Amino acid sequence: APPGSFWRFIYHSSSWYETYRSYNTAGFIQALSANLGTTDLLTINPAVTQVSLLSGVSSSMTLRGMPGGYNGQVVTLAVIGSSVTFITNSAGATDSFVVNTVGGTSAILTGSQSIIFVRTIAGTTAKWYEVKPFAIA
Repeated sequence: APPGSFWRFIYHSSSWYETYRSYNTAGFIQALSANLGTTDLLTINPAVTQVSLLSGVSSSMTLRGMPGGYNGQVVTLAVIGSSVTFITNSAGATDSFVVNTVGGTSAILTGSQSIIFVRTIAGTTAKWYEVKPFAIA
């Protein structure tokens, strides 16, 4: 299957059942820690629904926000490699992450895990809110 393809399954009564399959790669991007530069921002476009975060085998990635989305956009971020630190709950920072699962100003997602965010307006500032709770590292 090409990059960006995915399947959804449900586990029930000791068996896995496929519920969805997609070969649409238009909404898929891969991001390397080197691509984020010094700002730690991942610019996306309105078509993006899935992001593969490639942090490297022994290094970590820091992500402060995702500018470029639209209100109501849902994006699944999958961590491939070491770990990704999300800088969270930054008051006034547009397109930053708001996470209720963990307190403080950062949340870490380890390799082979995913998180789902939805973009909404909070007052006059766009924010990405967690939909699927963080699995705390």
